[in-house]
Amino acid sequence: LNDYQPKAGFPSYLRVALGWNNLHPTQEEGGAEISIIEDRPYRGGSFSHHKISFTKPRVQTEALFAKHSEVSDTVILVLHGHVSNMYKVLGLDVPDYMRVAGAHWFDKGADVIAFNLTHKSGGSSRNNRLLMIYGSHLYGLQSRTICDAANALNLRERYRNVYVYL
Repeated sequence: LNDYQPKAGFPSYLRVALGWNNLHPTQEEGGAEISIIEDRPYRGGSFSHHKISFTKPRVQTEALFAKHSEVSDTVILVLHGHVSNMYKVLGLDVPDYMRVAGAHWFDKGADVIAFNLTHKSGGSSRNNRLLMIYGSHLYGLQSRTICDAANALNLRERYRNVYVYL
């Protein structure tokens, strides 16, 4: 990802297809509001629970950002499927098909951000219907959440390696 060069025009096409500019505040306006709900100890380091909020439509997502006490040069952004959640990714809930991947990478030295994008099909359907009224959809919300969080948390500046695990 660090050396990837997008095809000319593709980023603009993708933003339109995902309805990125229909989620407010737009990235040009500074992106989603990101606030910390709590900080807690985690496996010799800590994690911060972040709320990521859009005002139009009024939707929120969440993420757990697990950081080591000592500076890591790698961060992994973990995206789970439709029925897992950020707690399972970090081993804070009963394991599932994600096999506590985030906890495993954290134990190997990487900082980890586990996003809570879709964890109940009913909630995903309701959010997607709302987003479609505003000209976006669930994948637009998910990708904007990840990109806005990465920008707000200065991941490209803080880490030598930024990886996404799907």
